[in-house]
Amino acid sequence: MMQGQSLTSTSNYLWLEFNSDHESTAAGFRLIYHSFELSHCDDPGVPQFGFKTSDHGHFAGSDISFGCEQGYTLHGSATLKCMTGERRAWDNNLPSCIGKPLSSSQPYPVSVLSSFK
Repeated sequence: MMQGQSLTSTSNYLWLEFNSDHESTAAGFRLIYHSFELSHCDDPGVPQFGFKTSDHGHFAGSDISFGCEQGYTLHGSATLKCMTGERRAWDNNLPSCIGKPLSSSQPYPVSVLSSFK
């Protein structure tokens, strides 16, 4: 008999499997559960010159992926995952989007100055 046993899930999923040998568990089982609002990871925002490519929520186990605008390269992890456990936090820092330097074959922008008399 398992009276008084407690199960705790740190995410929004709990898998419970009951196997009966029909000798000592023929009556089945009684399950009492308590639900509560699951704390979530704060919105990490988006990198400057970047965007979200997918957002599966901010709850434990969910993930968000990022990309960069054309001409920028993503530095850091492209995907952040909301960690499980007692404290909700993202597993990596927000990535950044760094501009690619102009190639030598491309002209640099030139400012034209005029003087008036």
